[in-house]
Amino acid sequence: MNVDAFIVVKRQGTYEGGAPLKLVASAPKESSEAAGDRPAWKVTQTRELAVLSENGVTQVPFLIPYKRASRVKVTVTLTGGGLEGSKTLDTSFPCAE
Repeated sequence: MNVDAFIVVKRQGTYEGGAPLKLVASAPKESSEAAGDRPAWKVTQTRELAVLSENGVTQVPFLIPYKRASRVKVTVTLTGGGLEGSKTLDTSFPCAE
């Protein structure tokens, strides 16, 4: 299909210094009569945050392969320089045709 998922993570707050922002998206193995067998998959990407914007909101883009799945878990984690936080989104990637 050649389709990608564009995920934008918004980080609020001010910060100076380096901190990694890590995104992990995964889906379990699935099987259905209509679509057949689909293997489990996992994508991990990391972006380095040098300085968050002065107005307190930084938007960080991630581009990951779009693989059809009824249950997709997306977790974003920020650690470093006194900052720690994690956010999880449970969603689905339906047929993109």
